[in-house]
Amino acid sequence: MAKAKPPKVYWDSCIFLALLKNETYHGERALRHMDDMYQACLKGDLDIVTSALWRLEVLLERHVQRDTHQLMEDAFHNEVFLSVSATEQIFSKVAELRFQLGIDKKTLLLGDAIHVATALCMGCPVLYSTDKHMLGVAGLIPGLRIEKPQAAPELFDEA
Repeated sequence: MAKAKPPKVYWDSCIFLALLKNETYHGERALRHMDDMYQACLKGDLDIVTSALWRLEVLLERHVQRDTHQLMEDAFHNEVFLSVSATEQIFSKVAELRFQLGIDKKTLLLGDAIHVATALCMGCPVLYSTDKHMLGVAGLIPGLRIEKPQAAPELFDEA
């Protein structure tokens, strides 16, 4: 019997940065949840999807060291994560979202719209982010939950 496809989740670029930089200000439970998802992905129990925009947002981050850049490049090259290039379908969805939600800085920023559109086009039911702008549109996009990572208490307490 063929193994069922693992569930998909979408990671905003800030999730990769939070893990790589060990951004403890998000909270230990949030970092634990990120790491739990990463470990599940390595085992093939979860697919982590992101836009190819991660290259600009993560690899050009000035506070990330060169060896960390290489670690990320290797992870994507080895297909640990699924990096999705922008398509006409994604660009159309970006335009639709920006018109639907508005295009001022209080709603959906362009980079965030690319992430949301990619998540929707790839069929991801949840998008994880720590970005305040992205979290600010949580609940406004049908078919997509936008959440900050937060480990379930029972998972967190077992460690």
